[in-house]
Amino acid sequence: MDRVVEFPASWWNAPHRQQLRYFIPDWDDLVDPHYDFETDTHSGSVSDWSNEVYAHQLYPEPQYDGILVSRAIVEKSKPAKKRRIHDLGIHRYLRVPPEFPIMADCGAFDYVQKEIPPYSTDDVLDYYTRLGFDFGVSVDHLIFAETEAQKRVRYELTIHNAEDFLREHRKRGLPWTPIGAVQGWDPWSYAQAAQR
Repeated sequence: MDRVVEFPASWWNAPHRQQLRYFIPDWDDLVDPHYDFETDTHSGSVSDWSNEVYAHQLYPEPQYDGILVSRAIVEKSKPAKKRRIHDLGIHRYLRVPPEFPIMADCGAFDYVQKEIPPYSTDDVLDYYTRLGFDFGVSVDHLIFAETEAQKRVRYELTIHNAEDFLREHRKRGLPWTPIGAVQGWDPWSYAQAAQR
């Protein structure tokens, strides 16, 4: 169960990977490969990371180009999962080779009701680096149209966080790829945020 998988060259060299990549979100989608459907019994008696596998361990090659891990999901998970991720690093935890792309974001959907995000740029830069992510997304804040003022504040906050994130990443010379998040309410607002 705990083995790191290897992927064939055909997967690494798939033509679409040069144009567009699909990162599947990690939602603890593990399965028991020896589940007894006749008796509806888990082979390990209880479901756990140590006796279940990911889809990329079941098939010859994954049907996705990377995995997206939201920090909010990790933070809300059971203590055993958080400890394993922090002890093993994200690639080993997900049982993929070190060169398999794993992206992190903050999980803005989880703190959408809060006035400001619970994470700082400094904090997420450290978090992404410590756990060994390949891509990291800046701290954003989802925009809803309740009030015009709230839209503007969240819009500007997301842009400011992206600018700060990219600047600090460059300054520190971190080994992973930074991604500045954008938020908006129509195509024009998204385009303007991306330009800035």
